Amino acid sequence: GMSYFSGIGTLRDLTQARFWLTKAAENDFPQAMLLLADMLDAGLGGPQDLDGALRNYTSAADWGLPQAQRRLGDRYFLGRGTPINDERAAYYLERAIEQGQWGAAVQLGLMKKQGRAGPVDDAAACALFRRAADKAFYRGMFFLSECYWTCKGVARDLTRAQDYLNQTLQATEFV
Repeated sequence: GMSYFSGIGTLRDLTQARFWLTKAAENDFPQAMLLLADMLDAGLGGPQDLDGALRNYTSAADWGLPQAQRRLGDRYFLGRGTPINDERAAYYLERAIEQGQWGAAVQLGLMKKQGRAGPVDDAAACALFRRAADKAFYRGMFFLSECYWTCKGVARDLTRAQDYLNQTLQATEFV
């Protein structure tokens, strides 16, 4: 399935990729579940199937795949293919963070700032942004800069705010 998807060793054929990834996912291959979920979500190789995508993301996440945990947390946060469920979003984002998914740290930080992962907690949000920023994840740097600028969750420090904002701009290099 992955060969058909990538076109490595064979011609790229998304219909065949979806067929073989389905077979692999049915045999408990978590990477296949993740790629199949992405294909179902986007409607690649067949019709879009948000329910099937959710099932496969959930299976891959339950196998411990951090990318699936992140995507599943985002789905519950946004309500894509499922009702919005902040508790489940936070659960899966926390699992992804444990495995180094720094985008999940930023997402959970935003939830904490908005009061969507318990009561509003700016200090916890800034701590999550810092974890992502410390790993050179530019969205973490951006939101940490905002923490220092607005003095929500940390003491106001305009020098640090500017430093993190500069790092964000250098990392993104608006191309």
